Amino acid sequence: MPYQAMRMVASLGGFLGRKGDGEPGTQTLWLGLQSLDVMAAMWRLLIGPSRPHPPPVSSSLTYG
Repeated sequence: MPYQAMRMVASLGGFLGRKGDGEPGTQTLWLGLQSLDVMAAMWRLLIGPSRPHPPPVSSSLTYG
């Protein structure tokens, strides 16, 4: 199961998962995590203030 989650995050970062591609690299995983962070922030905005929100991962819009 963790392997599938890693591949899903990597696909958000541009990993295609073709037969000869091998495993996703750190840059692809990082880009996927950034995309996932943006999606989670949007989800928090859409569900409204009725639920408590955890603090953001970073206050900066750029990483690295």
